Amino acid sequence: LTSTLYEPIMRLLMEDEWFFDIDPDKALVRFPPAEKLRRFGEPGTEEYNIKQNQYRLYIVDKLVLLAVKFINSIKANMHCFPASLGWIISQVYQVLKEQGQVDMQEVRVCCADLVFALFICPAICDPEPHGITSDVPISHIARHNLMQMAQIIQVLAISQFDEIDTKVRDLYSRFEKGCMTSVLDIFLEGPWEDVTEQLSSDRQRLL
Repeated sequence: LTSTLYEPIMRLLMEDEWFFDIDPDKALVRFPPAEKLRRFGEPGTEEYNIKQNQYRLYIVDKLVLLAVKFINSIKANMHCFPASLGWIISQVYQVLKEQGQVDMQEVRVCCADLVFALFICPAICDPEPHGITSDVPISHIARHNLMQMAQIIQVLAISQFDEIDTKVRDLYSRFEKGCMTSVLDIFLEGPWEDVTEQLSSDRQRLL
């Protein structure tokens, strides 16, 4: 996790002056009324709509720039992930697929949770306990932005574009199609033969 997440997390921590909200509605709520009026003008006016759209574009640009760094780093460091974890996830996938009692999209979501919700994303949201940024202070703004990164990665891993809320499609449409589902595919389909061979060898030695 350290080799995968250190650089993108440190890059994000350098930009902790702004809340990078995925939800455009939450972004505007953060401004006090007087500040909102100063920045965007009177609600309902053309000036307000133009400045609101400009601000949204700025936030989306930042979210995409930072998230792509996480995505590229995850892809570049797949060889660093524990092979035993990959083997377990692939076995869960194969068993559920062969039983045929669960929809395949639900099977993928289940396995994606094992990879992202329980392994990668907790380390993004809270990097200190994982030894990634043990000596670097993290502000409440940066913590929020890390959580936004984790959410983007999870959505990209499991969601079809037409399943994504229309108000945030301007963000998700900016990412390459399949950029995270391809990572999930590696976990699901391997190859993990070396792991099974090692487990078999270890078992023989114990016997």
